[in-house]
Amino acid sequence: MVPIRDAKENLEILCEGHVQNFHELFFSLEPDLNLIKRNIEEKALFMVDWSGNRLYARLVEKKYFHDVAMRDYNYFVELDSIQIDYATYPFPFTFYGKQAIEKGKSTTYRNLVTKGHLKKAGITPNNLNGIKIIDFEVVDNSNLERREHEIQWQHKAFEAMGRKAQKFCHGPTFYSGTDQFFCH
Repeated sequence: MVPIRDAKENLEILCEGHVQNFHELFFSLEPDLNLIKRNIEEKALFMVDWSGNRLYARLVEKKYFHDVAMRDYNYFVELDSIQIDYATYPFPFTFYGKQAIEKGKSTTYRNLVTKGHLKKAGITPNNLNGIKIIDFEVVDNSNLERREHEIQWQHKAFEAMGRKAQKFCHGPTFYSGTDQFFCH
């Protein structure tokens, strides 16, 4: 383990970690409404000012999080880079990343580009870094591509094998889990 050498390096680690942690809590979503609410309301919203609260309120109003849970979607955030300008205070930042959204048998990939500023705040049990994101906004959340899961193709192959087995058995079959079908 290498010790942190100076206050500037410490500040950079805290700021980048704060931005990354906020994005994970706010944009990585499991199909569990209670978990979503807990991560955002009890953690992420303490890391951001009214701009993040306003975004959350708009998404709740549109039933965005409810749809994630009811449709069994999984959202994952992948960091590309975080740019922070330490020459200006409050520190402007831009987060560049991707969002992978698993929807049933496919995954949709989206850009996730956000920006805002970082300022010092009081250290509290809910904000241990003592940093607050202000003037937060989503700049780009556009679709990039959609991919079908490979498992879908395996499933189709198993269906075809099952149809062949039904013809051979002249009746119902069941899958053993070892690429073999058995007649009833």
